[in-house]
Amino acid sequence: MNKYSILPLLVLISLSGFAQSDSLYFSVSSYYSNNLLHKTDTIAIKDMKQTLDVHFYKKHFHLFYGLPKQLIKKKYKNQEIVEWSNPENEQANWSDSYTYDTKGRLIEYKYSGCMICSQLPWGYTLTYDQNDNIIEQRTYYLSLVNEKALPKTQEEERRNLTLIQKPTSYTKLTYNTYGSIIVLEKFGEHGIEERIERIK
Repeated sequence: MNKYSILPLLVLISLSGFAQSDSLYFSVSSYYSNNLLHKTDTIAIKDMKQTLDVHFYKKHFHLFYGLPKQLIKKKYKNQEIVEWSNPENEQANWSDSYTYDTKGRLIEYKYSGCMICSQLPWGYTLTYDQNDNIIEQRTYYLSLVNEKALPKTQEEERRNLTLIQKPTSYTKLTYNTYGSIIVLEKFGEHGIEERIERIK
């Protein structure tokens, strides 16, 4: 191999080194229903400028569906805000509702469902730490109450279907001292389902 053939190789190696330094690396593990490890993959993401918050994981790992861009709205302290798809005809449309705590932090989201779209109602709750970072998200869907199990007096009084919350999954988040999410664990009915960890 002469010096002219070595030069392009050195250029490629150099470019490869720069590409690697511009990426974030994550270990992504999936599990069977009995908590046994299924497989682990390493994923590189070229997004060095973005903060490793919930929106980063929503964008790159397709998590936190339905999470709004702004989580804290102080003007909505201790309020529930309902947004209808068609304000002129609320009963025939679907809605998104947002509940805020005393600090104006979003603590619960609910989707009313859409019968025409064959979409069932669901929602989630959020828990924060002292630094206003989300440390847990619990997702649930709304299920019809078993009519036969209710007393006859309640069956006669009720004309509309009653919905109750049924938990489906929850996600736990771990932060480093700089406020970046370094570990994310998703749990289902039978235990852990996925674990994402920043490795470098």
